[in-house]
Amino acid sequence: MKKRTFLLIIIFSVLLALGGCDYIFHYSYSIEGVISVEDTDKTLADVSIHLDGENVDEIITTDKGGKFQATRLEGEITLTPVKNGWEFSPGSYTVSSSDKELNFMASPAYYQAGGRISYENDQGDLQGVSDVEVFFSGGFESVTTNDSGYWTSGDLRGTVKVSPVKEGYTFDPSETEVSEARDNVDFTATVIEAKDYTVSGRVTTVNGQGLADVEIAFSHGFESVTTNSSGYWTKDGLMGTVKVSPAKEDFTFDPPEVEVSEAKDDVDFNAMVEVYTAGGRVTTENGKGLADVEIAFSGGFESVTTNSSGYWTRDNLRGTVKISPVKEGFTFDPSEEEVTEAQDDIDFTAKPKEDKDYTVGGRVTTENGKGLADVEIAFSGGFESVTTNSSGYWTKDGLFGTVKLSPVKEGFIFDPPEVEVTEAKDDVDFNATSIEGEEYTVNGRVTTDNGKGLADVEIAFSHGFESVTTNSSGYWTKDGLIGTISISPVKEGYTFDPPEEEVKETQDDVDFTAKPIEDKDYTVGGRVTTDNGKGLADVEIAFSGGFESVTTNSSGYWTKDGLIGTVSISPVKEGYTFDPPEDEVSEAKDNVDFTATVEDYSVGGRVTTDDDQGLANVEIAFSGGFESVTTNSSGYWTKDGLIGTVSISPVKEGFIFDPPEVEATEAKDDVDFIA
Repeated sequence: MKKRTFLLIIIFSVLLALGGCDYIFHYSYSIEGVISVEDTDKTLADVSIHLDGENVDEIITTDKGGKFQATRLEGEITLTPVKNGWEFSPGSYTVSSSDKELNFMASPAYYQAGGRISYENDQGDLQGVSDVEVFFSGGFESVTTNDSGYWTSGDLRGTVKVSPVKEGYTFDPSETEVSEARDNVDFTATVIEAKDYTVSGRVTTVNGQGLADVEIAFSHGFESVTTNSSGYWTKDGLMGTVKVSPAKEDFTFDPPEVEVSEAKDDVDFNAMVEVYTAGGRVTTENGKGLADVEIAFSGGFESVTTNSSGYWTRDNLRGTVKISPVKEGFTFDPSEEEVTEAQDDIDFTAKPKEDKDYTVGGRVTTENGKGLADVEIAFSGGFESVTTNSSGYWTKDGLFGTVKLSPVKEGFIFDPPEVEVTEAKDDVDFNATSIEGEEYTVNGRVTTDNGKGLADVEIAFSHGFESVTTNSSGYWTKDGLIGTISISPVKEGYTFDPPEEEVKETQDDVDFTAKPIEDKDYTVGGRVTTDNGKGLADVEIAFSGGFESVTTNSSGYWTKDGLIGTVSISPVKEGYTFDPPEDEVSEAKDNVDFTATVEDYSVGGRVTTDDDQGLANVEIAFSGGFESVTTNSSGYWTKDGLIGTVSISPVKEGFIFDPPEVEATEAKDDVDFIA
């Protein structure tokens, strides 16, 4: 036994002397990592990872999830990722022990492409074509061929489509795809034989009138022409495909541009005044809104008045307009503002003039000198009314500026009917005279031309008697009248025959015939744009009242004629919401515009195994370029910001899924898969 042990020791010592411990003990390790695509949540598959070391020289490849791994490695090893068209950061790793986070970031490699564009001359030789614009997909800037037809572009990345364009030529091929450095991206040009031609048309306004002095511009260096006094224009000597566009200050045009390639005499445009809306608020120094301020505009535009909160708005302005607020007893800062485009913050601060406020008072008496109670004393300028007391006296403080006062009480007339004051007074008196006579009752009916009763017509009476309204059959009645009274019917959209009747005793035949105001038809138009201001095509513009809808053109413009009365307008397109959702018109307008916002949605679901256990780390991929998401530890996933129809498919190495794909068009929370 001792001899055997001694022999083993001798053998072991010899082995150590010959080669060291590595001949007996081999230390191995493993590595893992993932390759991600820069600035995305995506990973990169099929990347070759070169493993170089003293004991290894092999290549491994990333899987569908961009992951790679290697085991049973020995010694120091350098990992270098390689994939055509891609660059990696870092360029390599050097390891000698286990590491599970050897991750790389991949980005498309920059490369240069170039070539020549030429044509075959009469001698059969290739001759370069200069000034050909070479376009690239992916947002890369175009370049132009030099005098010899050569072109080059650097800093291209990924797969790019290259296409040449020059007026009067076709190219073979029409397009070429590149994904790496090339210097032979060549095209053959063929001259298009074209005769010159003439085009003409007319520019009209919304009401069909010709618009003079509109500049008609042409692409490719052809000189512009101008419309005559009737809006007509003509242009000869054109060749090839030419774009025609009208221009005139303060106008937009529909269509904004037309493309022609042969003789045409109907290249017409509709001109619409380029209008805008302005608005703002008038406040006092303490920030409170000031009502009944007149907002005046230069250029003949009608004024508007601030509401009870001091706000105001004015549409259909055009050009440069000066805006100034006016209210008796106030000055404003600023005194005037100038606008040339839409603004909603044209605000003014009102300051009372240094005139001190004042108090007025007086008395209302009857013919026998007795005070008359409950007479309302009304004031202009927005000042609240007051009422006479039991002795006919009244008083009002806090007035400033020029104010008109008028007394009102049913069954009485007053002398004077109105008084104007500018300072403190205590003798603003009125004499009240009772309308003499016995009380009487009148009634009647309001009918249309066909004899049908018209409801909701206001029947107004003079001398302060309250008005009444016709019932559903057009009948009305009023009692308690005294003296001679004028009666007049009022209803928006109607005239009446007679317009007024005078009564002084009981009558039951005070009838009126209502005639609708004859509406003339009118035209409206506008544009639908996205949030970034680009026109949105194929939006249905719907109209109330049974009018047929129209559709926006490629630039988002639309127009509709033949409308009558008040019409509601609403845009409709799947996948979008609109601001405003609806607009109402009753007359010609060319700025009925809408802003479209993409209507996105969210989806979610769960991935489970056959035994209903949630499966983690499943990649949920989406069509349409939407970034993928990954299931959580319980198999759940969710994705927001989707738009339109999207295909959804789960991916995890070693699994198949049922269903393999699901299509979504709206919000759903049950997009589930079984792995």
